[in-house]
Amino acid sequence: MKKEKKAMHLSLVNAFMQNFKMVWRNIIANKKRNFLTCLGIIMGVAAVMGMSAGFDAMSNVAGDYFLRGGLDNTYIYWMEDDVRPNGITEADIESMEALSTVKRIGPITNLGQTKSVYFDKREIKNVSVTGRGETLFTIDNAASIVCGRGLTKNDIDNKARVCTISRQLAEKAFKTPSEAVGRKITIGGLQYEIVGVDDISNNALAFIISGSKKSRVIMPYSTMQVTFGKSPVDFIVYSSKDGYENKKKTYNEIKNYLETRFHLKDLTDFEAIFGGEELHQIEEDQARQAREQSLIAGICMLVGGIGIMNMMFVSVTERTKEIGLRKALGATPQRIQMQFMSEAVILSLIGGIIGALIGIVISIIIGFGTAFMINMARPEMQVKFNIAINYRLMFLGLFFSMVVGVVFGWMPARKASKLSPIDALKL
Repeated sequence: MKKEKKAMHLSLVNAFMQNFKMVWRNIIANKKRNFLTCLGIIMGVAAVMGMSAGFDAMSNVAGDYFLRGGLDNTYIYWMEDDVRPNGITEADIESMEALSTVKRIGPITNLGQTKSVYFDKREIKNVSVTGRGETLFTIDNAASIVCGRGLTKNDIDNKARVCTISRQLAEKAFKTPSEAVGRKITIGGLQYEIVGVDDISNNALAFIISGSKKSRVIMPYSTMQVTFGKSPVDFIVYSSKDGYENKKKTYNEIKNYLETRFHLKDLTDFEAIFGGEELHQIEEDQARQAREQSLIAGICMLVGGIGIMNMMFVSVTERTKEIGLRKALGATPQRIQMQFMSEAVILSLIGGIIGALIGIVISIIIGFGTAFMINMARPEMQVKFNIAINYRLMFLGLFFSMVVGVVFGWMPARKASKLSPIDALKL
């Protein structure tokens, strides 16, 4: 019994290999015609992958721009200084952090003008001095530390005379950023210890508002309050959960809280900025474009399938005597039908594979080109090169190309299998 099963398996494998060799010889014999037949599928898969790469590249740039800049949080600032002359108090911060959707409040204090800072006797002008909380260095995507450390809760509570400086300022004042850590900086006649060198996204809202995007000093907002008499004015609200819907709830809740608890009016007394809204719009546009891509892909596949079916009908007509001879020698209708079906499927798959390879090349070019052009036009964005290859669409295209081969190859294969050997040999 085992020997019979083994023999049957070998027979099926041999039949498959013979059928494949015959199909491949027929495809090679008409290379140009078959290539032109596959063009519809090649263009369909390549076009869809290329368009997807373009949309994904721009979406990734936008997503990176918002997330690295911390722009997906809610940012609150007062329309006029006299709206909250004393800024926000610790009690205000605690009450807002008690809200269900709020994780932390990040106070921001700006001097409103640049200052001259001193390293020993060396003066560096036009430096932005900002007061922040420890949240900037613990939960904000905008901030990262190059060397040393960021501000801590102890620094805030103790009103410590410490600060971090930007990488650009460290490189201007010292040879390397690491040399800046532990050194002293003088601002307004008072000395502060540099505890870290930061690298904060230039897209962060706080630094768009504060002016200087390169040379900056960040000290605890509590220290700035004591030293310069500036209370925290603006603040960032960090959501307790990630995701657009959760952050939108935080945005709505904090606006409602300011209106009911502080009796303030939105766009009159304060403005709430939620960058996540724009990011969500970009994601929705991408989803809509994906649906449009699917429609275009379907049309291209349909055109390609009709081309394959037409070519297969021509092939059946041209090879009528071959079909008759094979039937006369004992080939069953099923074997004939399988041969022509296989030919249609392989042609479709070849078209899909070529289209996918072209699509990958297009995706690499688009990814590199997008990053290069944006960095040339807006170097401050520091866009990273990102290859946006949509493998899901690629494999989906290959799958549908195979389906097209089966669907549009069935009728010509059926016609070939029904030919009478006597009639076929007469033609």
